[in-house]
Amino acid sequence: MSWFVIRTKPREEKRACENLENQAFEYYCPWLTLDNGKCEPLFPGYVFLHDASSEKAFASVRSTRGVLGFVRFGLQFARANDSLIESLRGREAEFQGIERFKKNDRVFIKSGPFSGLEAVYQCKSGTERSIILLKLLNQTNEIAVQTDLLEHA
Repeated sequence: MSWFVIRTKPREEKRACENLENQAFEYYCPWLTLDNGKCEPLFPGYVFLHDASSEKAFASVRSTRGVLGFVRFGLQFARANDSLIESLRGREAEFQGIERFKKNDRVFIKSGPFSGLEAVYQCKSGTERSIILLKLLNQTNEIAVQTDLLEHA
């Protein structure tokens, strides 16, 4: 058996999974639990769907809320084999408590007084804050910001 790869709408993996489950489809979407307790998909924008090869299933999946469609390479549908899915399931415990950023990662500040600026991640500062290096007026400044205001640049 194999698994189809489905593309989801941006940040709607959970919605797509809920709607696929409501239609009795077997799916798999591995999740990371970050050090701040938030969950993110291991593969943002993608969900694996167990063999749903009938025409009715294809139409139903394509019209599911949160789903953009099947990933294809030309006329061939992207597929993952059972051994890959089982390997991911077996290692899912390793995906828990993973830090979002590593030292010297380039980050982008999403909101706040420094919104839109790029910085360099240094380290965590408590459970919800991080230390970043921000270059302002030709000087590098060390600043503490909320970690959830940062994203990878």
